[in-house]
Amino acid sequence: VKGPASVFYGDNATGGAINIITKKGERQGLELDVFAGSYDYYTHALTYTGTNFGANYRHKTEAGYRDNGEAEVQNYGASINKGLFSLEAGNYDAQFGLPGAITRAQMDTYGRSYTRLPNDNVKVDDHYGRVEYGPLAYSFRQREFAYSTDGFLSNSDSQYHQVDLSKRFDIGDHVLTTGIDY
Repeated sequence: VKGPASVFYGDNATGGAINIITKKGERQGLELDVFAGSYDYYTHALTYTGTNFGANYRHKTEAGYRDNGEAEVQNYGASINKGLFSLEAGNYDAQFGLPGAITRAQMDTYGRSYTRLPNDNVKVDDHYGRVEYGPLAYSFRQREFAYSTDGFLSNSDSQYHQVDLSKRFDIGDHVLTTGIDY
């Protein structure tokens, strides 16, 4: 999929995309998840699901098994659905160390946790939103991407805007959606 539709379906969906939407669950309420694992892996998530409103927050950290293999990810979002109107927005922040590839000789000499690139890293800040009213929708995504490799700093910022006009057809237990994106 080329153009703004790749925001939702990925830029590698070259033959198009089939979006399968399952029935919404009936469960409502507040849910807290906490996980811990090896290499200082910790994550916690808080999710609220209501009839017309939902919100979530998730935070994850890990040290990784290699030097400079740490990661920290935080994302949150909210949605409101009321009749023909819906609004969705969220944010994704991530920072990762990039330990780089090592040869067998380096691993044998220094151990498997060795990194030859102790200062390489990447930071992603991604904001998105979508507003729908009946068959008409507007979506946006703003992504800021910064990475440092071998002492060189690079930045990449991108924005996507998309307008959709679609029509849903209920066919028994299935839904067929047709439309155009711009």
